[in-house]
Amino acid sequence: MTMTSISPPPMILFRPDWPHLVQLIDDLPVDNIHMVEIGCGYGESTHVFASHPKISSLISIDPYLEYDKCTIDQWPKDMLPNARAAFQRVLGMHSHKVQHICERAEHAAMNIPDGSLDFVYVDGSHDRWNCAAELRAYTPKLKLGGIMAGHDFRLETPDQPDGSPVSAYLWGPRMACREVFGEPDRVYADSSYIIYKPHERIKPLK
Repeated sequence: MTMTSISPPPMILFRPDWPHLVQLIDDLPVDNIHMVEIGCGYGESTHVFASHPKISSLISIDPYLEYDKCTIDQWPKDMLPNARAAFQRVLGMHSHKVQHICERAEHAAMNIPDGSLDFVYVDGSHDRWNCAAELRAYTPKLKLGGIMAGHDFRLETPDQPDGSPVSAYLWGPRMACREVFGEPDRVYADSSYIIYKPHERIKPLK
């Protein structure tokens, strides 16, 4: 099947593999999708979602607090604070479809009705515990038959982080997914993963 053709994001820094995200959206078994994206960054994924004809409305949630306080030594200190400006450019391109909520995801969830969403994509907090909390907070927001997905289910990372911020950043989403749902139904080449029937698969909170 031919992949949907969309224009590249206006700025590509962290998602050079963005066509795999297009493939994930193509694979969704429904159209006219109302969705939430947790974690906007530079707006690369936001642009892909908003450009895809299957997506009817998109709520993008990101408080941008972490970007302003980023201390990961491997990244230039002036890089991540620019994320907000880059995202605002994307928001301007897609204002007819995208609503931005500048809050932490768990707080924003309180104003999103249960059973109102077709699809949720989680790429916000990357530590295991906050990521798991986001997955749990947004599963009830999905309609029955809705789909949960996320980013950074990285199979190449070890089962335990080595103590560095980057290791924890890459390790957390995979462990959170396993903690809340178990193994995903599919992992894409960009490390996006997908969970069908999340209401049935969610594990009790220990």
